[in-house]
Amino acid sequence: MGSVDYRLAGLLIVGTVPGVYLGAHISVSVRKDRLKRIVNMIILIIGLVILIKKLVY
Repeated sequence: MGSVDYRLAGLLIVGTVPGVYLGAHISVSVRKDRLKRIVNMIILIIGLVILIKKLVY
């Protein structure tokens, strides 16, 4: 078994809790098709960043 990185776990919690809170409120107020488009764009951008990093480095 491995060890737990408590610093990393704390940073993940600090970033996740506000993200979940904001995401829940935004998802209620934004139209479904627009929210789907936003999520798809975020996934596309993350994929492109990963691809570019792999190709460049």
